[in-house]
Amino acid sequence: MKKILLIISILFHLLDIMGQMPVMNPYIPSIISDTSQIISIQSELSEIYTPELPQIIPASPQSKMFEKYINHEVTEYNGLPVIEIPLYEIEIKGLKIPISLSYHAGGIKYLQYDGDVAAGWSVNAGGYRISRTIKGKADEAYPRYNEDEYNSKSPEKSTTYFGYLASIAHDENSIDEYMSACKNTYNYPYLDGEYDHFSYMIPGKSGQFLIVDRDNRSTRKVVGTNPYDQIILANTANLYLDDMYIVDTDGFTYYMGKHPVTSDILSEGPHAASPYRTGWPLRQIKSPYNETVEFEYVKHNVSHDRTDVFSDDYNTFQVTHATITSDDQGALWNTAAPESYSFPPTFEKSYGNLYETCFISEIRTNKEIIEFVRYRYDMYSTDYVLRYIIIKTISGEERKRISFSYNPPGADHRLLESITIDNQVYNFTYYELPDNGQSQYLYSDIWGYYKVSSQVNSQLNYLDERYKNDEIGTLSGSKKLKDLSHWQSQMVWVNRESNDNTSHAFSLKTIFYPTGGYTEYIYEPNQYEDWSKPERPVIIGAGQRIKKIISKTDNASKPITTVFKYGENECGYSYMNQLNRSKIHHNYVKEHHTINVETVGIAYHQRITTTANYSSRKSFESDLNAEPGIVYSQVAKYQYDGNEHLGKTVSYYNVDSGLPYGTSQYSCGSNNSHFNHSDRDYVSTYYMGKKAFMDSTKVYDRTNNLIQKELYKHSWNSSSGTFNGVRASQIGSIVGSGWSLYFIHNDLNSILHADLFVSMRTWTNIKGVALLTNKITTTYEGGKAITTVQTNHYNSKNQLSQMFQTNSTGANIIKTYKYPFDFNIYPYTEMVSKNMISTVIEQTTKNNNKVIGWKKNHYFQDAIKTNNLILPQKVET
Repeated sequence: MKKILLIISILFHLLDIMGQMPVMNPYIPSIISDTSQIISIQSELSEIYTPELPQIIPASPQSKMFEKYINHEVTEYNGLPVIEIPLYEIEIKGLKIPISLSYHAGGIKYLQYDGDVAAGWSVNAGGYRISRTIKGKADEAYPRYNEDEYNSKSPEKSTTYFGYLASIAHDENSIDEYMSACKNTYNYPYLDGEYDHFSYMIPGKSGQFLIVDRDNRSTRKVVGTNPYDQIILANTANLYLDDMYIVDTDGFTYYMGKHPVTSDILSEGPHAASPYRTGWPLRQIKSPYNETVEFEYVKHNVSHDRTDVFSDDYNTFQVTHATITSDDQGALWNTAAPESYSFPPTFEKSYGNLYETCFISEIRTNKEIIEFVRYRYDMYSTDYVLRYIIIKTISGEERKRISFSYNPPGADHRLLESITIDNQVYNFTYYELPDNGQSQYLYSDIWGYYKVSSQVNSQLNYLDERYKNDEIGTLSGSKKLKDLSHWQSQMVWVNRESNDNTSHAFSLKTIFYPTGGYTEYIYEPNQYEDWSKPERPVIIGAGQRIKKIISKTDNASKPITTVFKYGENECGYSYMNQLNRSKIHHNYVKEHHTINVETVGIAYHQRITTTANYSSRKSFESDLNAEPGIVYSQVAKYQYDGNEHLGKTVSYYNVDSGLPYGTSQYSCGSNNSHFNHSDRDYVSTYYMGKKAFMDSTKVYDRTNNLIQKELYKHSWNSSSGTFNGVRASQIGSIVGSGWSLYFIHNDLNSILHADLFVSMRTWTNIKGVALLTNKITTTYEGGKAITTVQTNHYNSKNQLSQMFQTNSTGANIIKTYKYPFDFNIYPYTEMVSKNMISTVIEQTTKNNNKVIGWKKNHYFQDAIKTNNLILPQKVET
């Protein structure tokens, strides 16, 4: 327990400011001493985080819960603390598998899935798997579009071109007659224009990858953010995903989905909506020393939404623009229909899609068994909620029991009230809603976090006030939605962007330790500039950030407090990526265009209708779970011992404010003002693996004197190439008996072009890694400044090969590192063949060209004596 308390106490006080250094994490002295071991732990955790992507068919709710740690970074530039309680550790030769309880402090959302533990909590051992988000169509189901063929057709803007887009936008079950006619102009097959996005988590590591050249067995390969973790696909003629495995850089093999011995397959996916799988859990770990770890699971169907509490998820409203009629030359006729509205009398019931999900039930080594005992928490759930973790010997004797206790059923969320490790109890408290008597007035802000308004309840229709100025076509011209009296009388307008006092609802407040000590977390809303307006107002909302952490080790000790201040010169706010903001804003409105074509002799008349659907709670897009894209370029941490100020550390981050984005090249334009419409923003270039990294840090003492500063320089290595794609979706349709005439006569002179029917977006994936190439450290002691300059060089595998250090006292240090592939003899060649490439075999240290240190790891060279195992023999220094 002392080990647990030590790690918790330090982790709750410190956010690893060096977690962004992917290869060499320089040590920055902390005001709290002896934290280097925690910095190394944090560095390993921080390697796995990358920004979240837009979703089409998302991973299962359980997988998404763990992906929050990949996609919504747990680090100070996001305002998030590390909250983790180690429970147990499995150890085999060369590998440790921690079992820990982690809390994600980004905030609890209104309809959030509570997971198999409780809202915000997860046990990491249950998250080892490969998961994917299907982009466009499933990679294994359809061939990829031909980029050269697409580019050759793109300038045409003809039915032939849109037929090619139709083959990308549709499958055989969704296409209408007109788009099918376009598609069949040259008998196009159904195609996929995008790469699915895969994520994986294994003990100590995680990453993302794409499958490229899916259609060619001989050239099919995987491109990932950690390129030297080998991801192996089944060697089949057609892409097959139920049999994948990963070999990490220590030679450990992780079998996903299919068990390597029994050949049975476990996978996850939408229960009814799709036959395609979105997750493959870890089945077995096989070490290079022939040890194995087995993983067993139970399956249950769960939903992204909390359907047990919120059966009335959302309301939808429709407004149909006034319609006009034209002939096939675009000339307007005098027939028209007025605008119309639809207000459903009651809330629509929405139940989230059920996902067939795998929950860990047992981990087994040749020494012990770890059981995960589950039960049915309430009448709405099946027995997937974690009740006990029991550690047993291989013969079945119980050695340790960890119990999980929850609040009574019926509350808004399942909350973890306590855990008991043997006889040691940890208790937890949570924040309540500011006005607990207004539960009937609950709804969500645009990011999904809790909000309360006395104007909103289950009897009222409400929409975000952002849509007040939407243009609606009427017979008397274009009008704003807010000015339509019929609509206005039916609607309550609310501000769903600003959220200054409820985003912390149900978030973790306090952990009480068995020693009598505690850690308290105090949050505040995020703040960001609204760049879409000339005056750039500061918006309060978009989730929460940590404001203060107060901790005591026992009843007698003084509290240690860390206060966090954000933004340039502690202004309190940062920017939000405009794409993220635009994307989430438009999750609640969707437009569809319809042309009703009537035959008139050998010509036709077309009546054009545009309908806008608005939703109060439910997102039309599937990326509602996307986290706010707020990154703080500066974070200051003030530390206090009781009331005594100890000093502060200021971290400066490189914030990429220029993430490329664009709008559809064909934006449903019209030469009639009633129907002008511009498409929503989307990512045009996505950098896999790219994240904010540190530019510098400054450390001040209690009297605000600068005692140390460090400057960092990174280089972005994107040598693995770029990967392009096309996203196409139909946003309009043709009905009526005259569609075939429209198909024959349609051209760019029509009142609405053919691009009315398809929204087309091109984008690029660029894979890379940020490498720390230079660090300058200046320490101030007794009025003197001592400066150390460190320069890092890397080999072709992005491993540190040389480190040069010079300082103002005359030291000139060179450290050289050699790896298995630097030695062309056995057993090092065998290590390379088994991907055991991370070990430093030889390290040499020189000062002013004189060798002052040398170390080499030797391995047995007789494969017969070692039974072909790579075993260490000795360390020579």
